Amino acid sequence: MAIVNAAERGFAAGGARGMWEGMLAVQKKFYLQGTLPAYPLAQTYSQLGEKQEALKYLREAYDKRDAAIVFLNADRSFDGLREDSSFRDLLARSSQPQLN
Repeated sequence: MAIVNAAERGFAAGGARGMWEGMLAVQKKFYLQGTLPAYPLAQTYSQLGEKQEALKYLREAYDKRDAAIVFLNADRSFDGLREDSSFRDLLARSSQPQLN
């Protein structure tokens, strides 16, 4: 609920970008406490256009065998990363076909 509340406050204050930024602050806190995996952080960073941070957390999700990685190819959060060679490498390593 803390993430949802932060998203609502962020959206009210700054629209969609404010929502993602509000969520990120709470997600990072939970991530550092070990209660949130890396994949949701990657999604949020990607939505904010912070590609290198998104890729960093995607690599961690892959390395830790996060089950959510199976959605990588279909997850629209990562549309901005699809042309990136590091993203394509993760797709290949996770045995997922690349979408055209």
